[in-house]
Amino acid sequence: MEEQSAICPVCGEEIMLDYRPEIGEIIYCPQCGANCEVLRNDPLTLRELEEDNFLEEENEEGYL
Repeated sequence: MEEQSAICPVCGEEIMLDYRPEIGEIIYCPQCGANCEVLRNDPLTLRELEEDNFLEEENEEGYL
């Protein structure tokens, strides 16, 4: 599969992925540690996921 990349909305660094993420999936930026949500696949577009929202989503899905 072809590599995909997106720009981290927090630090501006390129995030490389070796798969096609789903819309709504949470992507971790290895450069700054931010959690980012996938908004679009073409082009791959991310938005910063605030810490509070991330924890709420985990609770709703039964992870915590």
